[in-house]
Amino acid sequence: MFGYIDPAAGATIMQLIVAGTVGVGAVVKLKWHTIKSFFDRSGGMANRSSNGITEIRERTIHPADSQD
Repeated sequence: MFGYIDPAAGATIMQLIVAGTVGVGAVVKLKWHTIKSFFDRSGGMANRSSNGITEIRERTIHPADSQD
């Protein structure tokens, strides 16, 4: 009697395993660039340029600039 696992409990455990795997995969997919640049030998996190930030700032339209 002590070794019995209810089918609902087994299904819940299986759902937790699948959800955890999918969750880890989603985080890796969303943060892949950060993970890759951290392990990159030629330019780690300390050597990252600010070109991405500069490009975003250049594309931003300020309310004062859009008035005619």
